[in-house]
Amino acid sequence: MRTILPFVAMVTFGAGVVLSILAGLFVFCILEGVNQKRVPGDHISRNSIRVKVFELVRLNKELYPESRKRAVVYLCLCLGAALFCFALTIFSSIH
Repeated sequence: MRTILPFVAMVTFGAGVVLSILAGLFVFCILEGVNQKRVPGDHISRNSIRVKVFELVRLNKELYPESRKRAVVYLCLCLGAALFCFALTIFSSIH
């Protein structure tokens, strides 16, 4: 059992990374959709997305109330964080 734990921890950590990257990609999809509905001078730039991510989600909810992209972003982030914590727990139990 001890020989398989490092492999499980690495796979779990990798899955967490993949889910975090997917969440980021969906955030950029949300950004493109929101910017399409705004006037060109009022676009949210990709450089300021870290600061304005909550505004971006709010605007997406107003402009596209039926969109499921927000739920996918939250799901990917929560599952990714859970997998990171699980991988760290496994890594810490290995001596």
